[in-house]
Amino acid sequence: MLRIFAAVFFLLLFFILPVNASAASRQYVNIVNPVRGSDFFQLKEENPLTNVKKTYATLRLNNLSSTWLLRPDALFAEEISSFFSVLPSNQEVGIFMEVTPTWANKAGVNYHSNPNWHAAGSVFLTGYEIEERKKLIDTSFEQFKKVFGNYPESVGAWWVDAFSLSYIKEKYGITASMDVADQYTTDNYQVWGQYFSQPFYPSKRNALIPASGETQKIGVVTIQWATRDPFNSYGNGVLDSTFSVQANDYANKKYHNLSIDYFKKLVSVYLDNPYADLAQVTVGLENDFSWEDFGEEYIKQLEHISSRKFSGTRAVTMSEFAQIYKRFYPDSPPQIIFAKDPLGSDGMVLWFQNTRYRMGWFYDGRGSLIRDLRTYSNSLDEPCFEKRCDNLNLAMTEVRNLDQVTYGDGWVIDEGKISDVKITRISDGVIINYVNQVGIKRKLEFVFNDVRVDSKSQPVSFAILEGIEAGKKTDKINFSSIIN
Repeated sequence: MLRIFAAVFFLLLFFILPVNASAASRQYVNIVNPVRGSDFFQLKEENPLTNVKKTYATLRLNNLSSTWLLRPDALFAEEISSFFSVLPSNQEVGIFMEVTPTWANKAGVNYHSNPNWHAAGSVFLTGYEIEERKKLIDTSFEQFKKVFGNYPESVGAWWVDAFSLSYIKEKYGITASMDVADQYTTDNYQVWGQYFSQPFYPSKRNALIPASGETQKIGVVTIQWATRDPFNSYGNGVLDSTFSVQANDYANKKYHNLSIDYFKKLVSVYLDNPYADLAQVTVGLENDFSWEDFGEEYIKQLEHISSRKFSGTRAVTMSEFAQIYKRFYPDSPPQIIFAKDPLGSDGMVLWFQNTRYRMGWFYDGRGSLIRDLRTYSNSLDEPCFEKRCDNLNLAMTEVRNLDQVTYGDGWVIDEGKISDVKITRISDGVIINYVNQVGIKRKLEFVFNDVRVDSKSQPVSFAILEGIEAGKKTDKINFSSIIN
């Protein structure tokens, strides 16, 4: 009888716990491995299949599903494509849409050569005119079908523009896309301002921002490569963006030389997120990074992911996750990430984002402050949506934002130390309660279209102005152009 009572008690306890008292109930890992061919391959002691075969052996040993994105120069290489044509069904194959000479030549497109092969004007589809993008896409998809007998469901690159995504979705029916998580100057281009390291439905005319409604959706789900440290990665340099789950970032001796323990902390931040009903993280290793340098660390990552299966974490392919996400979130929900500094300081961060805006609140050495607050507008086109661009500077496309990295402004709510921090998820937003250094209780509330500081509530656009004025950076925005 006592055992029955205890079981009933714990069952009731589970159902009455507040939303912020338990981890996300649905936890998904996308293991995605980009595969580059011989174009620009620089590892002298390895070839394009070296990492691939060793990675696959570890995946098979741990019974982990994954997605392999083949760059077209790999897709046209018989030895590489033949290897992938016989993999089991839990190993999805898609296309990695980086432009190289081989792909351009097969498509009859003039390759834009640059001393730096990963310059935006050379490597991204945005570096090519609309008709050239179509030729490149069609050539790669037809070659894929020739090799595998069907078109792929998943694509990726560090950037795939809204025009290209829409064209691929409409003509070939893809369901999932992968871009790179926010990075400001890494690789000499900017992908900046999207949902912070979270999946979303991209907008038809700007793949950086979430679609505001069904008619604005491209129809694919975007996940992000190199899921970032939510506290330490917010900055404008390589040392900032390399605080990520990537083995070649955090374990790189040139950058941070951190261990698998750091990876485990980041994975926990996202998958054990008590403010999310569905949690996701992307991990992987590019095949042109040295296995000798990073292979052992990557194996440790995959083993850790495998060990989490017993607590409910599932490794799924990109297309599987897209279908799960669409069923669970037919509309774009608010996304919340809260974390203490994974490196061990007393700092903390909260990211809140919905289809109207993104907000990044930090507690660090300066106090309690908002470092990032930007609105989203589906009427704002990508800069390279209808024309080719030699550069990709997505941080500069918005006019209504408070952005400490781009403009140096930040809204300091309280200087000094804070205590008794409490995060509460509500139906359309999140509340931060804390006590400031002089003992005053503070309440910050972020809801669908408003920001509330204690008793003062205002639309996000006006909150941005207040933050900019507070930081004495009033020269960066034409205030008269800001309309709620």
